[in-house]
Amino acid sequence: MGIVVAKLAIVMGLGWVFDIISWAIGPTYTYLFFAADLFNSLQGLFILIVIIWRKRVLEVLHLRKSCLQKI
Repeated sequence: MGIVVAKLAIVMGLGWVFDIISWAIGPTYTYLFFAADLFNSLQGLFILIVIIWRKRVLEVLHLRKSCLQKI
């Protein structure tokens, strides 16, 4: 559980870092604003990957899939 929390903290922290850097640099580099917005838009996907992409969770999902196919 601690590893998942650490991964989530990194993913969430990167969003803050991107926003602070883009704010500090200002409107000079507009591509940095777009990169920060893109990262924030995809943050839900990254969180899903962090939570789902674990060996134990994938094994349970695989077992469920095989059980459902037998029905």
